Amino acid sequence: MFLSTPVGGSGSPILVQLPAISLSNSSSASIVYSGIRFDNDGKIYKMSAGGTWQYAADWLLSGVVADYWLHRTILTGTFTGDDGDALQLNTGDLDYYLQNSVEWFARGGTINFEIADDASKTNVYATHTYAFSAYKEGTGSPP
Repeated sequence: MFLSTPVGGSGSPILVQLPAISLSNSSSASIVYSGIRFDNDGKIYKMSAGGTWQYAADWLLSGVVADYWLHRTILTGTFTGDDGDALQLNTGDLDYYLQNSVEWFARGGTINFEIADDASKTNVYATHTYAFSAYKEGTGSPP
């Protein structure tokens, strides 16, 4: 979701976004991954089924990375990688991912992310809930 002013507020344009990105992966590999990275260069990367990062979108369209904080609320699921909540986006790559090694099974979860101007969420500029899914294909017939 893209917002040019704080959620529920008004003011000068703030150019950040949290766009829709598919985070659903399936593979027959020994471990299947699904994840998202908020990079301190203003970009969003998604994790491939094999665990490598691929560019997906820009979260920062204009402005300075250090002006923004990432907040996350885990709504469902258990995440292997969770860099935490209320983090300034210029501190480094912030990774959130899950993994699955159980054949014929999909491990999933949802996280709501918000980009705000401080640790207290005084002004929230973008919000989006992402669904994660890592499905491990099996060999032979499913049970």
